[in-house]
Amino acid sequence: MAEAATPELSQIIMRGETRPDSMTDEECFRFSKFVLARLGILEYGYLSRTANALGDFHWETIEGYLQNKICLPGYQLYWSKSDEGVYHPDYVRYVDGLIANCTKNE
Repeated sequence: MAEAATPELSQIIMRGETRPDSMTDEECFRFSKFVLARLGILEYGYLSRTANALGDFHWETIEGYLQNKICLPGYQLYWSKSDEGVYHPDYVRYVDGLIANCTKNE
């Protein structure tokens, strides 16, 4: 994954996930573009699953990963600021449900 691309990017991603308020504007921009792509890939998995084009094993892997990431502060901040129309409405409802469960599981 991109985390291994450069040490600098790795640091931005790790800090962005857990402490987004500690990043510069440039780092926030880079992190948001990374999250946009990552959540887009996960959206493709979700839509494939709803179209019965993805098996249980692969979906369970994707779902667990998404549940883990979406509960991190940086992902929640990104999600709260993402523009309407970026993601499929069904995926948005699904992720909103995951986020609601984040606070219940704390």
